Amino acid sequence: MTEEHGARSDPPPAAGTSAAAPDRWGVLLARPYAPVALALGLAILSSPIVAWSLTLPPEERWVGEVGWVPVDGVSAMLLALAAVIPAALVGGSLGGLVRSRRPVLGAFVAVWISWAIGIVVLPAAATLLGVTLRIGIYCIDVCTVTIRDDNPLSGFDAYGSTLLFGGTFVLPALLGGLLAIAAAVAGRRHALVAGVVLAVLAQGAVHFWSLVKGGLPAWLCLAVGVVIWSAVLPRPAIRPAATLPAPPWAATGWGAPTAAAAPAVEAPAGDEPPAPPAGQPPLPLA
Repeated sequence: MTEEHGARSDPPPAAGTSAAAPDRWGVLLARPYAPVALALGLAILSSPIVAWSLTLPPEERWVGEVGWVPVDGVSAMLLALAAVIPAALVGGSLGGLVRSRRPVLGAFVAVWISWAIGIVVLPAAATLLGVTLRIGIYCIDVCTVTIRDDNPLSGFDAYGSTLLFGGTFVLPALLGGLLAIAAAVAGRRHALVAGVVLAVLAQGAVHFWSLVKGGLPAWLCLAVGVVIWSAVLPRPAIRPAATLPAPPWAATGWGAPTAAAAPAVEAPAGDEPPAPPAGQPPLPLA
């Protein structure tokens, strides 16, 4: 009586078990809609902090002059969602497109576009919801409210004044430029997280006027969200030079050496093949 001895192999794990979970997350994050979906989820998570920032009162001496009234919690939450959702959709879409080739530049685009969209949308949302909103207050001789519900287009003026005052002060503008250069260098060295952090700080330096005028809590949420967004999404594959696409002019032959441009090289006299004996055909040249 003989007994067979064979290698015993465990059955493959069934579909839906924990062994397939890591790959499932990787597949989901590699989807084309992943940058937008992740940006939207992070924006919704940050909306309570954004809503809280909308309820903060200005300095007491400005309350009566600008007509500020408190914003209740429900209205502030609705305003926050109305601002962060379109900002995440547009910023995540454009940033994701750029990120597929340049991840650091994609983060810079995402934080810049999202901040601009949030500022522009906020007063329009307050107008539609019927919420009295007076934020972005600065006083030079007289007090001015840049974001207000009685002017749904005031967000464009508010963002324009942010860039105007940000460019007026030399130090923040210079700091933003240096941080942007450092972010570009980090991106070329494939230091993704460091490059993204520097790019986000560069955007904040340029927009410092809106941060000191009440936008700092919302910007911190956006900055942390963009860093998480960039770190969680899969890094674009670094293609070797052999797989890079040829330049557009390669098919025309432009830039390639031509036969006329290459000088003819004569063989030295000592390298000439010997003459064949009489009656034999000449030897073929190699």
